[in-house]
Amino acid sequence: MDVRYNQTAALWVVLDPQTGILYGCSEHYQSGSEPAVHAQGIRSRGKWIPGLIDVTANGRSQSDGSNLRRIYQEEGLKLEQAGDSEQSGICEVTQLMKTGRLKVFRDLENFFREYRLYRYDEQGQVVKQHDLLMNCLRLCVAGRSRMRKAPTPSEVWFRSTIPPGTPNGWMGS
Repeated sequence: MDVRYNQTAALWVVLDPQTGILYGCSEHYQSGSEPAVHAQGIRSRGKWIPGLIDVTANGRSQSDGSNLRRIYQEEGLKLEQAGDSEQSGICEVTQLMKTGRLKVFRDLENFFREYRLYRYDEQGQVVKQHDLLMNCLRLCVAGRSRMRKAPTPSEVWFRSTIPPGTPNGWMGS
């Protein structure tokens, strides 16, 4: 997830365990709006899905970024802090793409719009414009170890907090 003052983006990447190939499969890309609106759009893909946010991205202080993460966590997102790994992350994404181990679905229009604009300046620094989903991709690749399988129906089955055998409880009289 990448949050800026006027835009918020999130990218979903899945891992095929048989082939080891990562697939960019869904995106959230929206201007304006409050965190609650963005969180609702992001949760709609699955409340159980963990996410990453770089709290110091875009020039934020550690405390400001941590507060931003807390705001989105209070809106129901399962966000963890990502490590600051811009250059190594870009290198890893590039390597995976060149070897065919990272692919992105064609219908992610915003992703490909940003991908075509992604570039370095004369000093060899990434141009920090139109790169929200590129940052998200870097975080997804770096966070592969945090990926989880979707819960099975038995794992999300309703669990009563009323002990069995109590009045009005399960198997109660």
